[in-house]
Amino acid sequence: MIFNALSASVQEGFAQGTLTNYIYEENLFSVHYGDEPLSINFFDFAPVFNNEFDADLRGLTKSYWHGYARQLQNLFIVKTNTWAYEKEWRAIQVNFEGPKEPEERVRHYPIEVLTGIYFGYNTPEIAKKRIAAIYWEKHHEINFISCKLSNARELTYEPWELEEE
Repeated sequence: MIFNALSASVQEGFAQGTLTNYIYEENLFSVHYGDEPLSINFFDFAPVFNNEFDADLRGLTKSYWHGYARQLQNLFIVKTNTWAYEKEWRAIQVNFEGPKEPEERVRHYPIEVLTGIYFGYNTPEIAKKRIAAIYWEKHHEINFISCKLSNARELTYEPWELEEE
């Protein structure tokens, strides 16, 4: 399976690689593209808000709560047709257990499955150097690609290499 996930946006960058069973495969979804983005009705989620401490809700152990989780999950896997060229996949895990620190949400996978990192056109050079240093330190060969925005507002891609100072 090819993994092409935007971490935030093309402005900031994304990673590319081949995944097998390394990341919670049950939480890996192909993005669907349509004419309109999905929305949810806030009031439909009143039972969730009224039962925030319910152990079955927090652990999604009763099927009653599964529909709410699916609605949220679907909200994050639909984008408009404008973005269809991305062929994006997203790792999504619905969490009713409460806030989690970023460190608790990190997904771990073997470094060998990552084949490239695309730096978005707004990625600062210092951030590119820090990311590259992580992979060089691990002696992992990886392609670094820099996204550029043309005058016609189209993205172009070119290899990125650390410039000698």
